Amino acid sequence: MKTNNLQRMMLSRINSAPTTWPWTLVIAACLLLSPFAKGQNDPVDVAGLLAAGRATMTHTAIDIGPIGSVFDGRTDTLARTPGINPMSITLEFQNPKEITGSEVWFLGGTNRWRIETAESVADLDTASGSFRVALDWRQDPEAAWNQRSVSSPITCRAVRLKIVRLTGDGYVHLNEWRLLSQKRPFQVTDFREMENQRPMTWNSDFGRWYQIESSPDLHTWSSTGFVKGGETATSHRVERPSPDRHFFRINEALPEERPFITKRVLVMNLDPIIESQGYRRLHQVLGWNDPRTLNADYLEDLTNASGGYVRWELAAWVDLDLWPIKSDGFQYTDTTYLQS
Repeated sequence: MKTNNLQRMMLSRINSAPTTWPWTLVIAACLLLSPFAKGQNDPVDVAGLLAAGRATMTHTAIDIGPIGSVFDGRTDTLARTPGINPMSITLEFQNPKEITGSEVWFLGGTNRWRIETAESVADLDTASGSFRVALDWRQDPEAAWNQRSVSSPITCRAVRLKIVRLTGDGYVHLNEWRLLSQKRPFQVTDFREMENQRPMTWNSDFGRWYQIESSPDLHTWSSTGFVKGGETATSHRVERPSPDRHFFRINEALPEERPFITKRVLVMNLDPIIESQGYRRLHQVLGWNDPRTLNADYLEDLTNASGGYVRWELAAWVDLDLWPIKSDGFQYTDTTYLQS
């Protein structure tokens, strides 16, 4: 672990101090050694906020790909407008967000884009009140991450992306849109002894996993568990794993460290064989998408919606050659379904 002069001084004093040292100095030491000391720009978890009902979205009509594709972290998926140019996406957050920049990835040749912010969608729509142009129009190339930073952090509840296709037709292809927010410094705001437990409170980001670590000497650290962060702050009671463990710190958990559970599913696919159509399955006769591909995409979406905590796996697949009986007793046949 690298330490600066001030940290080395703190370590020297702490190592020579009695175990009854005031907890305020422990807090100071934790802050000095915190990995959150340097500001970084991280993407806002828009998909998680939308899934949790902590954000809402409105957007231009889409004809290819779900609009959620622009927040799935993948550049091989997209949302496309049906000849509507420009494309507009508006996000409104339940709690204010501090925006430091934005990134977009698009296809379809050269595009230009800008970001607008406000305290409400109404101010965005009328370009009044708290409305401001956070990032004005800029022209960028396709198939690349185009990143921009604001001159100073902007705190807002509503954000709008406008993107205009400048070459070819008017079908706007947007693969990814990221809002960037500065990682807030780690800060213990409450650290008092309560029986054998001590509550810790720190600034956090919604959906992020944090690892709590303890140490007897500020040199050797071991994990005491993981906590999923709240949208603005997280509190957790920490119990000392042993009498000599006096120091605690918070680390953002790396992807490979985060806890997860696995759920396995059995898929029973109702996909009748149509004998009159060359013994093909119904989805083949009607030109529908392959149900196996749809299922794989759906399970991946469920995993992403949980922030990777619940990982879904296919245990078995059964294709059923039958027509289900409806609640009123009606049952299709191959012929009646194709005629409907």
